Amino acid sequence: MRLVQWIVLFATIILTSQAFAVDFKFKDINNQHRKLSDYKGQWTIVNYWGVRCGPCRAEVPELNKIYRKYRGKVQIIGIELMSSTNRDIRSFMVQNGMRFTVAATQRSVISPLGVIRSLPTSFIISPDGNLVKKHTGILTERTIRPYIKQIQEDQTLQQDNKQNQVQSKNIVIPQVQTQRSQAKQQMTATPQVQKTQPQQESQVTIKKEIPIKKKNHGDDFLMNINPDDFF
Repeated sequence: MRLVQWIVLFATIILTSQAFAVDFKFKDINNQHRKLSDYKGQWTIVNYWGVRCGPCRAEVPELNKIYRKYRGKVQIIGIELMSSTNRDIRSFMVQNGMRFTVAATQRSVISPLGVIRSLPTSFIISPDGNLVKKHTGILTERTIRPYIKQIQEDQTLQQDNKQNQVQSKNIVIPQVQTQRSQAKQQMTATPQVQKTQPQQESQVTIKKEIPIKKKNHGDDFLMNINPDDFF
């Protein structure tokens, strides 16, 4: 049994050193099955605590503050490690106003994220599932503020990218419309040229068919001669 625990501990240390949070399953206080990957896409704090832990009690107001202030950006999973009953855990949650996810008691100091040497201990996991920090002791808003700042910067960058995409679309669309209008003008201008050409040709042919009457002065002279004058 001791050999198995050492093997698990060794594997956990190796995985933690790779800065990748190992996905694991657990049951919450309402006996619902959950897993760490369900919270992917948000910053996640996995907090190991105990009902009879003094520093853990002092830490709860800070966790509640983080959960309320950054709700939707930061998730908290509280995992009890002092073999407390579900009834004791629920009573503790009510007394301290805990609204974040709380798991039932885990009777092992070896977690998938690392070794728990003292309580409270928290693991901060990035939205892409990487383990970025292990914090021993009371976790405060000031501790996670750098990560919150990173969240806000990422959101600002995403908004700027969206605005740039919209602006680029607004620039491209008028150019396309201008090209279409120019093509339309060319199409409408071509028939006008075709219509004027036949009219010119018909005028020319009409002029050719009209006879040109020339006055012959010789005919008038013959008509005025008296035939008797020759005989």
